[in-house]
Amino acid sequence: MEGDAFMRTYYNGEIISHTAEGVTFVCQNPLSFVIRYTMTFAKLQNMLCGSIESHISKRVSNILFRNPVVLFGDVVQYQTMRIYDDASMHQMFQIYQHTQYQLPILEVYVEFEVAEPREEMEEEQNILGLPGLENDIDSEDEFEANYELHDDNEDGDNVDDPVVNEAM
Repeated sequence: MEGDAFMRTYYNGEIISHTAEGVTFVCQNPLSFVIRYTMTFAKLQNMLCGSIESHISKRVSNILFRNPVVLFGDVVQYQTMRIYDDASMHQMFQIYQHTQYQLPILEVYVEFEVAEPREEMEEEQNILGLPGLENDIDSEDEFEANYELHDDNEDGDNVDDPVVNEAM
């Protein structure tokens, strides 16, 4: 499948169900993009994160496609279809190709979740192929247990320590 599609993206707004049209997406400033039919789901997510409020570190948590369903003749009602992988994107593009003469633009609603600092570090390490943060020490007690010097005798005078004995 080759070609381009015009996509209008709604975000930080709302999804209104049960309207005369079915489902309607609403937001203050929807953005429009041209995307290729060959675009992968991962590239779409990266493009959305980089284009929408790029100063905030976030990840896409949900993409909903406003799927047109032709009832009869020219009467169209919309349902939502979740886009979650390359196969669902391919299906969205196929639907768009079949309804393009009636609906000249793809409409999607994007939900983001703000990435926490620890999650950002894990994502960066995964991208760079570095070991994960699961090896980090999570508590001060665990840290002290790993690096604590143990005194083998009970009075604490380090009698068995050769360095201490030479100084006495």
